[in-house]
Amino acid sequence: KMVGTSFNSLLTSANMIADAIMSSPLDYKDGEIGRYDSDHRWISHRCFSGTEQAATYAAMSFALAATSPCRIVRLDELGRLDPRNKKRFIERMVQLVCDGTVDQVICVDTVVEPYNSIEGVNVIRL
Repeated sequence: KMVGTSFNSLLTSANMIADAIMSSPLDYKDGEIGRYDSDHRWISHRCFSGTEQAATYAAMSFALAATSPCRIVRLDELGRLDPRNKKRFIERMVQLVCDGTVDQVICVDTVVEPYNSIEGVNVIRL
């Protein structure tokens, strides 16, 4: 029970990022992270899609570092996200930088769209 209580604050922070992609908030049950579906069935993070796993792990990393003096979110392989979720995720990242929740976001992808069309995003091509 004590561990579950400790996870509540982490999940609050993590859901600031994950809810841009997830259809329900991240939760903690029986020693693992997951979420409940619309029928209130538990879904372990091990059963998430690749997109959901990437968002969950980035969100939990952010939550663990939320009190750090330098709050950076880094996510590789954004190509795993479908175009709609990619845009939603990046828009959420811009919002979190603008409101001071996150200091910097660094994402890696093989294409420049939809980033060129999102205000507040600086694309660096290599």
